[in-house]
Amino acid sequence: MSYSLFGRPRAAWGLRLRIAHASSTTWPDYAGVDGVTCVTVGVPVTYHARVPAYTTVDAGIQHSFWSERAVVDLVARNLFDSVVRDHPAGAAEAFTLAVQLRVQWDAP
Repeated sequence: MSYSLFGRPRAAWGLRLRIAHASSTTWPDYAGVDGVTCVTVGVPVTYHARVPAYTTVDAGIQHSFWSERAVVDLVARNLFDSVVRDHPAGAAEAFTLAVQLRVQWDAP
């Protein structure tokens, strides 16, 4: 389940907020390795048959310029650095900050 809010306080600026929640899941195929730790790329990883629930908050700010032919996005994912794991053997997602520039060259 997720809720998103998007606002445009000025014509060239946009704000975005997203709150997402995922319930816990149980993976019966991983019951045999529950609690087992292995080393992957030098990092110890412990497998669990149950993946806990998590809630994340994402935020972003957008600015357009050059007659709206260029847009810069600054996005913060998992703002409070919650433990996010979608799969017992998957990586945990941490706080991420990204900047993106999009340019439309053929705009009138």
